[in-house]
Amino acid sequence: NEDFDSKINYLETILDIDDLNLVALSNLNETYKTLSSEDNSYLSDQINILDRWLKIEPGNRDANADKREAYSKLGKNPIDVDRDRWLNESDNLDYGIDYLNSLLNEFDFKQIIDVGNKILLVHKFSKIVLKMVGDAYLNIDDLDNALRMYEKISAIDSSDFDIAMDISQIFLTKGMYQEAYSWADKAVLKSAGDGKAYYNRAEVLNETIMFCKKEVLSCPDQTIYLIAIEDYEKAVKNGYSFESNKRLKFINEQFKESEFWFMCEEGNKISVPKGLCYSWLERKIEK
Repeated sequence: NEDFDSKINYLETILDIDDLNLVALSNLNETYKTLSSEDNSYLSDQINILDRWLKIEPGNRDANADKREAYSKLGKNPIDVDRDRWLNESDNLDYGIDYLNSLLNEFDFKQIIDVGNKILLVHKFSKIVLKMVGDAYLNIDDLDNALRMYEKISAIDSSDFDIAMDISQIFLTKGMYQEAYSWADKAVLKSAGDGKAYYNRAEVLNETIMFCKKEVLSCPDQTIYLIAIEDYEKAVKNGYSFESNKRLKFINEQFKESEFWFMCEEGNKISVPKGLCYSWLERKIEK
């Protein structure tokens, strides 16, 4: 320990002369880091040195990583390190995202929203931040603000079919079936035939039927089911088979297609959506 004491005194002397000497600060941090690996009482000294270092270089990754480690050893929340780093350089997008990820690990959705919206004042086109804030709104059941964030992402990147599916699901939750289908349809087109996108569109139709149907399936209900079957089958064909096959099994237990054409569309080879509940859907099913 005498060797360490001599080294610490030597480095402190250098810093008394030049308090901006980064080499001395780095060496002093390493010295305390070595000592604290065997004795936690040195951790507070190490953190003090790291704070001095980070005042000069707030973005130094090694210093921030060491401070996070020291905080963890002391039983403190490393999130404070990410917060301080972002506050010192609030226009740095990477630091902001690191802080948001730390908040996400704590499931602190309200703080994610608060911090994320501040970041978006500077970086309003960041898809990552918009998605994190949108997800946070969704987690606290603020559907309108989640929708607002997701729609901004879609405006920035119109090819993002996952966001289109997210939007369709929000409209579905809100009971806005036509809007939900419209976005589900966009997702299918944007995805160039992704199985999950077909499944999502079929699910919108399935939920629409659940809302519209009475105790007994009507002919219009069965028409929509047959249209949904087309999408579920395309989902299976394009790699999204497990959930789709479960839905297909359920639908096939509800009615038989052969009986539908005999009972509901006798003499016809095409069936189109009918009734007020389905009038917005512009699709058809062929025998």
